[in-house]
Amino acid sequence: MYKDNFKSLVSKSVETNTFIGDGNPDSQILLIGKEGSNEGEDDNTTNSKLWETRCKENIKPDFSYFFDGAYSKPGHTWKKYQKLHGYIFPEQMPEYRKFNFHERVFTTEMNVKPSKNTGKAIKDDGFAERIRTRKFEFLTTDFIQDFRVIILACSDYIINVGEGEEREIDTIFGVSWDKPHIIEQNNKKYRFDTHYDKNKTKLVIHCRQLSGSIPEKYFQDLGEVVREFIQSPKTES
Repeated sequence: MYKDNFKSLVSKSVETNTFIGDGNPDSQILLIGKEGSNEGEDDNTTNSKLWETRCKENIKPDFSYFFDGAYSKPGHTWKKYQKLHGYIFPEQMPEYRKFNFHERVFTTEMNVKPSKNTGKAIKDDGFAERIRTRKFEFLTTDFIQDFRVIILACSDYIINVGEGEEREIDTIFGVSWDKPHIIEQNNKKYRFDTHYDKNKTKLVIHCRQLSGSIPEKYFQDLGEVVREFIQSPKTES
């Protein structure tokens, strides 16, 4: 059931006490947020051990998460992930008040230490080193690199400016910047950027954190870009 590159990542993550993620590891789409908000909980050990058990016993994850209408755990960001999923897979709408984006998306975080907000997260000791390790050790693994679509919904936790080392997205994922997509509403601009590899077999999108007040058209346009890409024929590199 689980691919070898995922099993290898799970084994290493258990040894290093590293958070892996949630959802379907066999999906085409990876969605990376900033950090979880459940501050004080040891998600790293719990998550990696859970995947270890699933791999050893060949247990399929439970992809059904009930949402009771309140902004409680699993929370506001998951509601936005579900919204984006609806534009990528409009034919796969769930039952009323249910999440089903985990069936077709794998999610993880750039910062493995949960925090209530970004301001608090970046002031924490070790933040910069955790982010650097995540970028150049976790994101470069075969499992992560195999995703056809990677959505970096983590704003300036990763950069792609200037030249050399500052072009982190190009370097880590083997892609080149394509263009900005600008959505304007109420005199505000909302942007996401697309990147492709040379054969257009991989799409990497860099965007803001998908929480808070975001126009519906932002999710619509973002979803349409992903939908068109995954529906296009995959050519061999």
